[in-house]
Amino acid sequence: MSKSEEPILDPSLSEEEKEAEAVRIYFDLYRKEMYYECHDVMEEIWMETFKSHRKFFQGLLQCAVSRFHWGNENLHGARVLYREGTKKLEPFRPKFMGVDLEAYLEELTAALPERVTRAE
Repeated sequence: MSKSEEPILDPSLSEEEKEAEAVRIYFDLYRKEMYYECHDVMEEIWMETFKSHRKFFQGLLQCAVSRFHWGNENLHGARVLYREGTKKLEPFRPKFMGVDLEAYLEELTAALPERVTRAE
């Protein structure tokens, strides 16, 4: 987010409320296949958070970007971001902040072709 842009998340919310709102918005956008916008909301909360679960937000961000790259036929970018994002989400499995990571990661993996998701 550039300094001239308005924040996506309500600055009057507490840190916990902002984190929960970011996750809710992320999954609303994700269901609509608005992956770049998913990136924007997660980037905002990730940049503001210095808690131990900061990697959770970064992992979601990277997973959305992997879908974005795949949609733009950037196989290498999709592969790299898929691997980095899923790796960051591993410690939070099976469920974190109300997110069923098992189901999310299964859906993500199924949505991408094997040549993106398989280990080399």
